[in-house]
Amino acid sequence: MILSNGIYLLIMVVICFRLAREKNIRPATLWIVPALYAMMVLQNINQTESINPIHIFLYAVSIVIGLGVGIWRGQLDKVRWNAATGTVTSQSPISGIAILAAIVLLRLAIDHFGGHDQHMITASNALLFISVGSVCGRRFLNYTRYKQLKVGN
Repeated sequence: MILSNGIYLLIMVVICFRLAREKNIRPATLWIVPALYAMMVLQNINQTESINPIHIFLYAVSIVIGLGVGIWRGQLDKVRWNAATGTVTSQSPISGIAILAAIVLLRLAIDHFGGHDQHMITASNALLFISVGSVCGRRFLNYTRYKQLKVGN
């Protein structure tokens, strides 16, 4: 458990540093990180509990909440056309990064203090799905804004 929490924190630090700087939007690679993150979450779910219909419902609701949070985070992003290079760039403000960090840190706190209580493990896993939905929602919104800026220029 400590190793997986350390991995989550390492991933969080890398994500924060990457989000804080302005970078080119490349549509072909937008879905690599969300796909890897989703695979990590599904592997974690597979190892921690047996899934029943209530869990599936909770995880589906968590993904929808995460998508909403991701779209909100995406609206906070600065997406602009760089006329000099002909590229579209994005940069997340600190508030967008803080939202994602809060979700992940809340999940780690539940893991740490929740012990082996099945309900706490389920809540912790639901927060993982919120994170996945958030990353996907933000990437989707950045992709749509990319398409609008490319067509306009």
